[in-house]
Amino acid sequence: MGRKRKKKFKARHKPKQPELKLSGKEASQSGNLFRTTPIARLRSSIENLEREYKQGKITEAIYERLKAEYEEKIEKTEQPTVLSRISIYNVLLVAIVALAFYIRVVLPWDSIFVGDLIRVAADDAVYHMRLVENTVHNFPHRIFFDPFTHFPYGAPLHFGPLFTWIVAIIAFVVEAIIGGGGIPTRRTIELVGAFLPAVGGTLVVLATYFVAKEIFDDRRIGLLSALILAVMPGQFLSRTILGFADHHVLEILFGTTTILFFIMAIKRAEELRFEHVLNRDWNVLKTPLMYSALAGLMLGFFLLSWPGAPMFAFIIVVYAVAQFAANHMKNISSDGLCIVGMTTFVFPPVMAAHIILEGVGQYGRMHILSFILGILVFLVLSIVPRIMERQNISRSHYPFVLMGIGTVGLGSMYLFSPALFGSLFGAFGIFMPVGGALTIAEVQPMFFRGGEFTLMLAWFNFTTTLYIGLIAMVMLGYRVMREWRAPETLLLVWSIATLLATFSQNRFGYYLAVNLAILSGYFGIKLLEFGGLGALYENFKKRVSDSSDLSRFISRYVKLGHVLVVVLVALLLIYPNLGITVQAARHGPGVDWDWYSALVWMRYNTPDPGVDYYGIYEAPLPGERFSYPEGAYSVMSWWDYGHIITYYARRIPNANPFQAGIGGPGPNGTIIPGASTFFTATNESTANWILDELGTRYVITDISMATGKFWAMATFAEGDTSRFFGEYFIEEITPEGVVLRPVKPGDPFLYYPDFYRSMVTRLHIFRGEEVIPDNSTWVISYEERTDGRVTFRVVTSSQLFPTYTAAREFIAAQDLPNYRIVGASPFISPVPLEGLEHYRLVYESPTMVGMIEGREIRQVKIFEYVP
Repeated sequence: MGRKRKKKFKARHKPKQPELKLSGKEASQSGNLFRTTPIARLRSSIENLEREYKQGKITEAIYERLKAEYEEKIEKTEQPTVLSRISIYNVLLVAIVALAFYIRVVLPWDSIFVGDLIRVAADDAVYHMRLVENTVHNFPHRIFFDPFTHFPYGAPLHFGPLFTWIVAIIAFVVEAIIGGGGIPTRRTIELVGAFLPAVGGTLVVLATYFVAKEIFDDRRIGLLSALILAVMPGQFLSRTILGFADHHVLEILFGTTTILFFIMAIKRAEELRFEHVLNRDWNVLKTPLMYSALAGLMLGFFLLSWPGAPMFAFIIVVYAVAQFAANHMKNISSDGLCIVGMTTFVFPPVMAAHIILEGVGQYGRMHILSFILGILVFLVLSIVPRIMERQNISRSHYPFVLMGIGTVGLGSMYLFSPALFGSLFGAFGIFMPVGGALTIAEVQPMFFRGGEFTLMLAWFNFTTTLYIGLIAMVMLGYRVMREWRAPETLLLVWSIATLLATFSQNRFGYYLAVNLAILSGYFGIKLLEFGGLGALYENFKKRVSDSSDLSRFISRYVKLGHVLVVVLVALLLIYPNLGITVQAARHGPGVDWDWYSALVWMRYNTPDPGVDYYGIYEAPLPGERFSYPEGAYSVMSWWDYGHIITYYARRIPNANPFQAGIGGPGPNGTIIPGASTFFTATNESTANWILDELGTRYVITDISMATGKFWAMATFAEGDTSRFFGEYFIEEITPEGVVLRPVKPGDPFLYYPDFYRSMVTRLHIFRGEEVIPDNSTWVISYEERTDGRVTFRVVTSSQLFPTYTAAREFIAAQDLPNYRIVGASPFISPVPLEGLEHYRLVYESPTMVGMIEGREIRQVKIFEYVP
């Protein structure tokens, strides 16, 4: 019986003779793209053989003998040509990478390259260009303290230096090629900076293919994951598009490649033991150590790009705890995982030691400590099982032992070094923004905007992939709980961590995008297999040997159900992204033209502040201010515009996008001088005091500061907007009954007198001139109602008065308190305003955004403060 089964099996795996008789030339001509040459078929047979061996269908002896026969026949078969090596997978991968590059470079091209201007994204991107510009004059030194922002203090810089160095080095090369050498020009720097995020984003798409392929050992999942990511909108697209010259693309790239090489290392370290290290068995050690070193290098580059890189170290440690526990319960050695983890964690602190030890920017001992603790965790996780085994402690107690060790360790750190404990765990505060920080769009939670629940942000960032990814995460979690395969466990932990980070701050969506693409790719392939595509693919490999077989195969074996499931996957995972992605890509992230024009005017028509733009400066000692030269001055604007003031005007802003110089409420009813307290000040004397304290000479306003961004200023200055405007509704009788609607079509806000008295409104809307209201003063009465836990105001009466005085007299005559003066439009004041004495309008940008009561309202205005 045994021999008969053996012969039957051998016959089943015996290759067909016609395949083996093909010459190399014939092989190269038959179905190049489908890899159906004799060599490919023999390799497929080896894969099938290996699968049956793992399933226990054949013995090891039979497996080894037949495998050797196939490999011998492969060696005897003539090697194929270059074309025959091209597989359909490679063709599709190249097409996906090309699509990612097209979306990121070709679509936004016309919006970024406008005449002689390269419209680099505003905010942090232009500041990176400022850093590169400074670095090429002092190469390789980069500033970590900049007096050209946040006057009169200057600012320590939290940006890592790697992005600056990469752009600077490439700019030197490009300048040598197109400009004859020397220090790169601003245009060369901007050109390199504009392209780097798009190229980096394309590389992330490529890396995602390899990550998914390594995790699931399935190139199909890799391809679908890469395709989904290539067309994904939202934070990932916006950070990896032409012109967005920011370090975030390096975060995504090096974070993803860290995971890639770590997975490759742990997969190849499953048989690795500490004995191999002690015996220096390099044949066993070299491959896992090589990938561990690559993972460490990528994590080190990540750390040099952004001080928050220990977040990924934390993800790896959490994964390690889970995997060690699972391996211990299943009596599987974790020596390889320990060796890989420790090797990986050695590299980052060494690579960044030169800036960590100097304590520049936001780099400090926490970074060294985090990786040292990571190495210790791997050691403890490896030692504890051995101690438990010697003490005959049940394996089921392992998780509780780890919890006890962790609690004792953290408790000891808190007791004996509370400062160290605080610096280590204080970094997690970035995931829990509060107060004024919640006015920053990218910092707001994914499902809350302005304090209200919304699905809009999630849709514009991920469309359907968020929900499909969550389903896939549950599926993956079920698989992990059953099998605890190391790559899948790491994917699950990695995905949960990035999901929680994104839910707390939507900007971390650029991390989550990679995870959702992989999870959605996994779900999509499972759906295709459920629809019969898996069996169809296997049949395809067996029956299609050249192009003439393809049409016959399609007509005979491809059914309507196969087509429908492919269409379903495309509709679920690809189509929802396309419209949003294409529209967003075409507009690009460039600086506003009116702001650019205003700042160029300022650079050449205002006094130089007397600070060397290209200088290298040392940070002042803690508690001390930077010593500015006599005559130095600053420019007041909202913090959003601080970096473009530095870069395009070469002037020093009081506030910047590091959220420095914003100001706010101080102790005992005082105020902290800053942008928010200046622009919301309702009397000129207070505003003047703020500018005097901050050494300000010019003020720049724009229309959004006086309208859409006003609520952010008020929130920073006072905690809320209740002093400046409120939300009101009116009752309306309809056939369905009484309903509430906004007081104005689509706009429930009425503006209070202090809104019009605020400095930003007086400057930008009314040009600092005197205003006497004429038939624009409304008086309303209202009542507050409660629906559940929501309180709202309903207008019960309204009356228009010809003068402000008449309105005040009317309110004074009322017995009830719920009367107040309001304005219906932010552009028409209901209260008289005195002309500002110390502010002179010196510039208005060309774009007119409105004509109100004979006044032209321009996009951007510059005022000179004259004490």
